[in-house]
Amino acid sequence: MTQLRAVLDGMRAYTAQPTLSFKAEVVREVIQEAAGVALESDGDKSRRPSIDINVPSSVLVDVVRARLVQALTNVLLNAIESYRGTDSLKPIEVRADLQEGLLAITVEDSGCGMSAEARGDALTLFATSKPNGTGFGLPLAVKIVESEHGGRLTIDSVKGRGTIVRIIIPKHRPVDRA
Repeated sequence: MTQLRAVLDGMRAYTAQPTLSFKAEVVREVIQEAAGVALESDGDKSRRPSIDINVPSSVLVDVVRARLVQALTNVLLNAIESYRGTDSLKPIEVRADLQEGLLAITVEDSGCGMSAEARGDALTLFATSKPNGTGFGLPLAVKIVESEHGGRLTIDSVKGRGTIVRIIIPKHRPVDRA
């Protein structure tokens, strides 16, 4: 029943058409909130990596805060879970910087990594390699980043070495012209 509820909740989140209200936000605070939610949501609190956030508090970007927190939470939860079955507890590193009007957020872990096939499946709706996974986490993150924020989410990974997720979004929301 718990797995069915998780699938239904994931479907609701993925198909939702929220009202998007963009506002200038401090990126560090958005990332800290997502990290807190991810750490709290992780079921295995006995052994997990810390999350190092290396983002200046001066970086502001126009985002829908709750939605970007959701996307980052999904990415960070996957990063945390990737350490299961490994000996590494090297911290997950989150960095962000501005480049030519774009915000680049990088989440780098030293977990189990993914094969090329698994990396391709990771962004596919309903595809999961986890026993209790729903296959909604990363596809929802992609929807939020790409469709809602006009950005791009990419994954680089090496099996046995770790994964790097890059999120690139515009610093300012373009003005809608009717």
